[in-house]
Amino acid sequence: AAKGAQGMTLPRPAVPGDTAKAAERNLKPSPAEQARQAAAQRIAARQAQQQQVQSQLVPMPPVALPLNLLAGPLPTSVQRAFEIVVNMDSSIFRMPLTLEAALEPSSDMIVVTEVVPPFRIVHVNAAWVRTCGWTAEEATGQTLAILQGPGTSKETLMRLREAVVAGQSITVQLLNYTRSGSPFMNTLCVRPLRPPQHPAGWSAQKPWHYVAVCKAKALDAPSAQRAIVMASNADAVAAEGAGALKAEPGGDGVSHTAGDGGAADGPGGAKARVAPFINKLFKMVCTPETDECIRWSPDQTSFIICDVQRFEAEVLPAYFRHNRFSSFSQQLHSYNF
Repeated sequence: AAKGAQGMTLPRPAVPGDTAKAAERNLKPSPAEQARQAAAQRIAARQAQQQQVQSQLVPMPPVALPLNLLAGPLPTSVQRAFEIVVNMDSSIFRMPLTLEAALEPSSDMIVVTEVVPPFRIVHVNAAWVRTCGWTAEEATGQTLAILQGPGTSKETLMRLREAVVAGQSITVQLLNYTRSGSPFMNTLCVRPLRPPQHPAGWSAQKPWHYVAVCKAKALDAPSAQRAIVMASNADAVAAEGAGALKAEPGGDGVSHTAGDGGAADGPGGAKARVAPFINKLFKMVCTPETDECIRWSPDQTSFIICDVQRFEAEVLPAYFRHNRFSSFSQQLHSYNF
């Protein structure tokens, strides 16, 4: 028996406490699970405040929101509910469809906000923290105005707010700033989140949260300064053209418009407002977010359409009720371009 045992590896005798340590290791949640639980706690706290605000703004009886949405496991089809959105610049957004999906780890920046103004932040992921510089605790309860600064287009913010208030999805580009003041171009794809299980009295069409998946592009000082100037010009034109009336052609068949001062001499010396088409054209050329499609020439005396396909798909529908370059070209000719 002794000879046979020489080539064998005998098990180590059990030591008291080993079983307890092994059980403790098995019970300890993973880092991802810890992050998920922390996010769930932050959202539950904000959800209670949100319910109080909604009961005041929405004319319906108070509803009991399922604050324990993250307390138990959801079906796989709900946990991993995503939609792939492909932008015309080939950028791909993996958009969560549920709150559970929005809390999953992602290399893209993700921020979840309340559904009512001022749309306070209830969750940001690690990628957002690394890029923007605020911790999750510091960002929670704030609004996305903490990213705004000189050069953040007010007109784009207005379009974003209008879409969110209407419960619609939208993709925009904004000049934003990190906590340290470094500028970056932020492409946001925003969509409403709806609960997988609708509480009593909660409309299936009513958003529950908003989620934004963001892609950041760092800017150097010259690019940031150019974006600031362009955004300021575009906002000024938008404000001036808000109440503009269409200028009628003069007797010589030429539309009397002006790019400076907003008025020109019409027939009989009367002042005619700048035509809406000219206002929209100037606004398109000045907007830095669309420079890859349409921008000023180097000498600033003409404009260049760099990508006709993207111009038709992204820019024209934002300003006109069509996306046909041929119609846009005809309008240019009608103003003697």
